[in-house]
Amino acid sequence: DFKVPTLWDIAAKAKLTTANVHWPTSVGANAIKWNIPQIWRTGHPDDEKLLKALATPGLIESLEAEHQKAMHLRLLQKELARDITIRVHSQKDYQAAIEASEILFGSGTTEGLQKISETDLLSVFEGVPQISFSKSEIDAGINIVELLGEKTKIFPSKGEARKMIQGGGVFLNKEKMLDMEYIVTLKNVIKEKYILAQKGKKNYFLIILT
Repeated sequence: DFKVPTLWDIAAKAKLTTANVHWPTSVGANAIKWNIPQIWRTGHPDDEKLLKALATPGLIESLEAEHQKAMHLRLLQKELARDITIRVHSQKDYQAAIEASEILFGSGTTEGLQKISETDLLSVFEGVPQISFSKSEIDAGINIVELLGEKTKIFPSKGEARKMIQGGGVFLNKEKMLDMEYIVTLKNVIKEKYILAQKGKKNYFLIILT
């Protein structure tokens, strides 16, 4: 038994809200507003009943209900990732990670690409094919079909590039390209040297201007 006030006691006395997930010595700690203590008997059929009995009344049921209503949103996983990132790094680093994740897996935008740092950009797309290309050619302006289907070989042919553009499967810097006559210029360059090309949903190519 503890003989001195815990951090939870001190926080509660200061009228702060406290919470705990999976810390065994929190069982019976009245100062914790939201408490899910750790139960060591992994695999025992009564573990779930014991956990619900020892946790803040109604908390487990509430979390399960929210999770079941929108499992595809991965609410529990996202909240855990947010908490760990902020604890280990900072709120700023967490926000940068969210923006980078949205670019790669979610509904990222050209604006989002411009906002993240060059270091984060290169980190996010570290594993994608990188293609060096002349900055002077972009400065002069180049047709998107020629750029993707001939100059960079992102598509095996200009015909394939046209077909994919017609089908709405080509993006530059997360912006859908629908015009086969579109001219790519320096206005399409991010961080003064990159163009992110996307073929379909998951195939990325980082064009690096030299």
